[in-house]
Amino acid sequence: MVSASRRLRGRGALFIFLTTLPALAIITIFTLYPIAFALWSSFSFYDLTNPEKTGFAGITNYAGALQTTGFQHSVEASIVFVIASFFLVVGLALGSALLLNEKFRGVKYLQVIVLLPWAIPIVVAGLMWRWIYDSNYGILNFALQSLGVIPSYQAWLTQANPAMALLIVAYAWSEFPVSTLLILAGLQSVPKELYEAAVVDGARAFARFRRVTLMPPQSSPITSIVTSSPSTMLVELVH
Repeated sequence: MVSASRRLRGRGALFIFLTTLPALAIITIFTLYPIAFALWSSFSFYDLTNPEKTGFAGITNYAGALQTTGFQHSVEASIVFVIASFFLVVGLALGSALLLNEKFRGVKYLQVIVLLPWAIPIVVAGLMWRWIYDSNYGILNFALQSLGVIPSYQAWLTQANPAMALLIVAYAWSEFPVSTLLILAGLQSVPKELYEAAVVDGARAFARFRRVTLMPPQSSPITSIVTSSPSTMLVELVH
């Protein structure tokens, strides 16, 4: 009996390995190998005039990159982008989730509108925002000039500060629906009896949100989402 059960477990493990082998092969070829090759290349030197002249450079490439002003500027811009995007995404997601958590006519249609940016492919979204920010016929320039905010059309993406702000807005627009969905799930997991008891005690909407929604353990799902957002953004920036 023992040997038979061992054979069954062995066959089960072999079956699991064989069924996952294609996925592991794809991950290795298209993910692990490029990462390993890029890591090895970062420690090597190449002479473009003589492709055969290659060798191991150690940390020379990293030391040289750390001393350049371009690298330092990139790090500063990435930090600003991550921090600003984090607060904007979380703020938009929390506000949208609180609104969608209410019961009113048309909330289902509003949910579709909020989740629509998530369904748009990233390439299509990029082209759309490029058209919005275009310096010749972009709708942003048209709207601001019509309102008298700017005297003429501006090339927003060629100016450092406006370009950073506009990229943050575009990124937050495409990312906040996922956080909204997760925060909404956390809000809907809070027992309704707690809100009903708060209403009976005379607590207003903000007091209910502060005393019930944000208090542990009700706030645990929301807190986990908020704390995981910066690491997710950092991973995306690295890729």
